[in-house]
Amino acid sequence: ESDEESEGEAGSEGEEEGEGADSEGEGADSVKKASFALCVGVGYLSDPPNANGLAHFVEHMVFMGTEKYPDENEWAAFLSSHGGEDNGETDAETTCFYFDVHPNYLREGLDRFCQFFAAPRFAWGSSEREVKAIESEFQQAKTSDSNREAQVHAALIDEAHPYNTFGWGDRRSLVERPAAARVDMQREMRQFH
Repeated sequence: ESDEESEGEAGSEGEEEGEGADSEGEGADSVKKASFALCVGVGYLSDPPNANGLAHFVEHMVFMGTEKYPDENEWAAFLSSHGGEDNGETDAETTCFYFDVHPNYLREGLDRFCQFFAAPRFAWGSSEREVKAIESEFQQAKTSDSNREAQVHAALIDEAHPYNTFGWGDRRSLVERPAAARVDMQREMRQFH
C-alpha cells in the first residue's frame, strides 16, 4: 500500500467518525493511538522442568482465539482494520502483552484482549505455526552476545536452581523432548495458564 493510500484512508475514516482533527486542529493523520498493556508476574523461571519455553509458548498461543472470539485471525484482523498492532514478551519473572489501536476502538479492543486471559482457546491447530515462530525468534536471537551470555550462565548454574533453564524455547524443548517423554503440551499449557 502506498503512503498516499494510507494517508487517504486514515483521513477519510477520521472524518466519517467525527475525528478529522484533534484538539490542536491537526488532521486525522495525527490522531494518537490508544494503548494498553498487561504484565503478569510469571515468566520463564516458572516453566515446568519438562517444558522449557512454555511461558513463551503461552504468550504466543493466547493470541490465537478465545471462546468469545474463536477465529484465530480475528484479533489480527480487528487491529489491522483499526490501525493497531500487538506484541508480547516473556522475561525471567514477567510476561507482558500489549496492543495499540485507534482510540475509537479501545473499548472493543479491551473486550477482545481481556478474553485472551479469561478464556483462551489454545487451539492446537495453531501450535505448529507458533512453534515455528518461536524457533525463528530463537534462531535470530542466538547470535546476540547478551543472549549467548545468558545461556552460558543458565548452563553453568546448579541444576536445582530455577535459572538453569532454557526459557526461550525452541522446537526441541516444545515439541521433540515433550513428545519423547509423552508430555501432553496442550494440557501443560492449560495448566500453566
